[in-house]
Amino acid sequence: MLQANIVLRAHLVKVVPSITQLKLRLRALEATRRPLQRRLDRIVFPVLSLPPEIVSHIFAECLPCRPVDGSLDRDVPSAMLAPLLLLQICRTWREIALSTPHLWHYLHLISVPESTYKSIRMRQGVGTFKGAIGSVLLVFASRLRSISLHLAREEYEGLSDIGPFPILENLTISFPWYDAGLDHMKLFSTAPLLRHVFYKEGAKPRKFVLPCKDVSHLTCQAPLVQDAFLNFLQESPSVKEFKGFVRAGIRGHLRRIEVMTHDHLETLCLAPNSSTNYFPSFLASTSLRRFHTQHQMASLSIEWFTAAMPGLVDIELCNPTLLFFREFFGMLDRSQESGFLPHLKALTFRHCAFELDASMLQALSSRYTPTADNDTADLEFFQQIWPEGWEAIFIMDDPTIAACRELVEQGMAIHVGPVARNWVSL
Repeated sequence: MLQANIVLRAHLVKVVPSITQLKLRLRALEATRRPLQRRLDRIVFPVLSLPPEIVSHIFAECLPCRPVDGSLDRDVPSAMLAPLLLLQICRTWREIALSTPHLWHYLHLISVPESTYKSIRMRQGVGTFKGAIGSVLLVFASRLRSISLHLAREEYEGLSDIGPFPILENLTISFPWYDAGLDHMKLFSTAPLLRHVFYKEGAKPRKFVLPCKDVSHLTCQAPLVQDAFLNFLQESPSVKEFKGFVRAGIRGHLRRIEVMTHDHLETLCLAPNSSTNYFPSFLASTSLRRFHTQHQMASLSIEWFTAAMPGLVDIELCNPTLLFFREFFGMLDRSQESGFLPHLKALTFRHCAFELDASMLQALSSRYTPTADNDTADLEFFQQIWPEGWEAIFIMDDPTIAACRELVEQGMAIHVGPVARNWVSL
């Protein structure tokens, strides 16, 4: 017992000096740390010295941009993106972000059957909201500029015509394709600034009664039959842009319609649909500037361009027939038809591999020759996009390439060939 006591005391004698040395070392490090901390505390990060108003503006610029296709539906809110990400940086940024109303002008609500929600959750990683949709909208009504709704039929049926929404400008309505039964649901009638409406999936104008009088931009994924498209134009006298596709009625039935004019329509983009190539030839608009098709329209005629849309500046047609292609270039030649599309500046033919002959090149050349008529415009841009794989069987000859390059030297931008290869610039 005595021997063990002697050993422990001897070991303790050795440990005590080490503890003393460590304490001295710790005091020395603390003495070094204190002046460094004082110097650091005197440094203000430049970003933290900015006025809150400037920081708020920077935060607003961090919001996700709209997709390039122009649709109104932004990305679903994510904790990895602004504005939610800004709340996680520091206390100062969190306070500024929460006090900046512009960051919270967008509301995205999802409430769909569980089977559908699971697929959305796996694809986008979003949450869901079910229940009192109307109550949520009313809470934020005064500050919302954009609303995106992805709801099932029963949710829309329980959503009364609430409001007002004094600053609402953008509205996206998504309705499951498989759902049915909803018709003429009245929504957002007190939204005086509503301008952009995007109907996604199965949502259509006839299913929802919106204040369309001042709507300027409409995108619709679901097909509109002839009468529905006509009704929309009549109810929306201020619309400037329509993107979607129009088809004949059930079993291809077409109601004879007299020519309808529209005074404000500037852009008409007809999207593809495998079940139809119908074109609403009854439409006429002296205000139309851009006309794009994304599928072939056999019913499209030269007479429609001549009589119905004289002010076109930008035309893009997909897979035109050979007869239409040649007839169009015949009219395009100013030496033959000086009054045809006098304001045309951009012309694109997609999925088109018809040979450019001498008469077509003459038509292009005539569109870039100075004239005494100040009311006519030069053709500044021409594209003929070949189908994929066509390059292996069709090659532009040297005289055609030389003629195109001469126009390029004069200032006309020309692309002939597949998307990835321009024969004119090789």
